[in-house]
This record gives sequence, C-alpha cells and structure tokens, in this order.
Amino acid sequence: MPRNTEIKLHLASEARLKCIEERIREALAVEFAPSSDTRDELLEQTDTYYTPAAAGVRLKLRQECHNGVNSERLIAYARAETEDARLSHYEMAELKERQGAAMIKVLGMALGAPEVVVSKRRHVYYMGQARIHLDTVAGLAEPHFLEIEVCLAEQQTHEWGQEYLRAVLASIGVTDEERDKGAFTCSYREVLLAARK
Repeated sequence: MPRNTEIKLHLASEARLKCIEERIREALAVEFAPSSDTRDELLEQTDTYYTPAAAGVRLKLRQECHNGVNSERLIAYARAETEDARLSHYEMAELKERQGAAMIKVLGMALGAPEVVVSKRRHVYYMGQARIHLDTVAGLAEPHFLEIEVCLAEQQTHEWGQEYLRAVLASIGVTDEERDKGAFTCSYREVLLAARK
C-alpha cells in the first residue's frame, strides 16, 4: 500500500504564499537544477467526500484539470490526525475519461449525499521525493495553505519522511516557529465542515 509523510500549514496571507513560492523556485534552481526530479504544475481540483463504512478512512472522488486535460480518480486514505507530520496510507483507482459524473451518482446511491465538496487551485512543485502544494481553497475566509507530501519507498520509515520534510521546509524558508504556528492536523474536508457550523 502506498504511503507518504505529509504536513499541512495554514499561511497567513496570499503575500506569504507568494513569498514561499519564490523560495521554492530559488531552491529548485540552486539545489536541484538541472535535475529531472523537478517540475511544476498548476491544477484545478474538486474533491467530493463521502462517508465510508470503515472508521478512520476517508473516501473522495477527485476531479482535476491540468492544461485543459481532465482526469478523475477515486481515493481512499487513512491517517492519524494527531501530529503535524502525519503518516498516510492510501489506495487510488484512476477512472476512465468522463466517468466522474457517473461515479458521483453511484457513490451517492450507495453512500448517500456527499459530506462536502472541496474546490481548490493547487500549484504543485516536485522536489526529489517531495510534492509541494500551494493551495487556495474556495469558500474559506483565509484560504491559503502549504502542503508537502514525501512519497516513501518501501524501505523508508515515517521518521525518515519527517526528516526529509524538515529539510524541505528549511530549504523553502519555513521556520520551525512558522511550522508550529501554522500546522494543523485536519484535512480541507474538516475545515470546510467546521466553517458550515
């Protein structure tokens, strides 16, 4: 089962998001160029969350647009929501083109109405084993976030992933203080559900 170590930070402002983005570009140019392990993408994503039967598991249908190309996948994942750098286990099924609307109907019939729909603009940077996401989430008064996922190889531990995360955060100018202040242990799903109350 694929695993990653991840952290999510709330950013104080759009200006801070842009500052981190500039630091990411600098780090990529200095530390990784001309490596083939670096690239970036701008994505529009919509995640439709459902209540799964298994406790502690989240289920979402992700619909994504990248350079005018649409893709859809069903993702189930489990992770502890107790620490800032969390271990996540996940399974993912790619859907054939234009199956998302039919899958929404099937999931709605089987599991009921979606819990919440999360729409976000995501700029993804790839830095070695890390995927760095700069997210702007629709429907939130303070919508700017940094998320980093370190994809773990089979022999790599969560502790190794945590160290890799710390190194990436340092290379893009995120201090321990900013990490501790901005880290949160819930998904966008929980943030939007809480905003409804």
